[in-house]
Amino acid sequence: MPACHSPSRQRPRAVRLGWLALLTAHGLAQSASAQNVVVPEEMRKEVLKEKPKPQGFANKLSLGSTAAYNHSSSVVGATDGTTVALGLVLEGVSEWISGGFECLNTLKIQHTQTRTPQIPVFFKSADLAEAVSTAIYRLHSVPWFGPYGRVRATTQLFNNYVIKPGVYEIKKTKLDGTSSAVTLGANTNYQISGAFNPLVFAETVGAFANPIESKAFTLKTKLGVGAQQVLSEDGFAIASDDAKTGKMEVKEIQAATQVGGEAEVALAGDVTEGVAWKAKANVFLPAYSTAGKKTGVDAMTSDLGLGISVKLAKWLSLDYTFTARRVPLVLDDWQIQNAVMLTAGFKL
Repeated sequence: MPACHSPSRQRPRAVRLGWLALLTAHGLAQSASAQNVVVPEEMRKEVLKEKPKPQGFANKLSLGSTAAYNHSSSVVGATDGTTVALGLVLEGVSEWISGGFECLNTLKIQHTQTRTPQIPVFFKSADLAEAVSTAIYRLHSVPWFGPYGRVRATTQLFNNYVIKPGVYEIKKTKLDGTSSAVTLGANTNYQISGAFNPLVFAETVGAFANPIESKAFTLKTKLGVGAQQVLSEDGFAIASDDAKTGKMEVKEIQAATQVGGEAEVALAGDVTEGVAWKAKANVFLPAYSTAGKKTGVDAMTSDLGLGISVKLAKWLSLDYTFTARRVPLVLDDWQIQNAVMLTAGFKL
């Protein structure tokens, strides 16, 4: 005799879904419920195509390292010797979702030490710490639009030094206009600012619009008003550097507060299953400043970024990042960094 099976297991999936649709169409769902007939939750979600957003906390921590090595001997145009660069990148993300409320907290730390034939000691070539907390509320009728608030802090973790391969003359200019000069010996450290100096805070409130949010392509925009504070005590930044004459000028960083408008555009997407990219452009246009300096475009703070990630394994990826920052209150020039790194990631 053929083996017996329960009717629910024999019934094809399409037939089960058809019965559910039929019951709903004829208004018999209530009577079925009254007779203690329960529709399985999995079937209901499949028919209605519900994809609820995960609620609660989600945390992730990524740790990456960078390494570069080059050795030259009797190469035209290159100095004999070894160049080594070692770096560390730490990125943490903590997200909380409850209904229409979302809070995203991120932390990024990047540090690189470099040694060259011209400077045969390790010196700091990259040092960045940034913490950002963003809260948004998605309107029920338009879930891709709503108000937002954000707080951001950016600084350096360690003392900032000037080190040159030859004798250098450094002119140090203070805010009151007085200056002094010092002669720096070859491969000698000269501190121009301390750890966590300067410290830049930024607060913004406004509206966000995320019209496209998918794995293939994401578009997020923000527009608001806010303030920016530069905190510094006896901190200096390089204003000019002339290698031909061996002269450098460092100017004291002025603590100040600015108020103005902020705009941001962020893009991201997956090219293939294992290749992803992201790009960001953020500008802060001050309308008021306690520093007594120019406002408008000349005083605009800009933050540009680009990243490409190629997944080599479930826990390992090859990443390229490019950042370009300009904070006129600290330094008029663009601060540009490029990095290629292997990133090992794990969740908390």
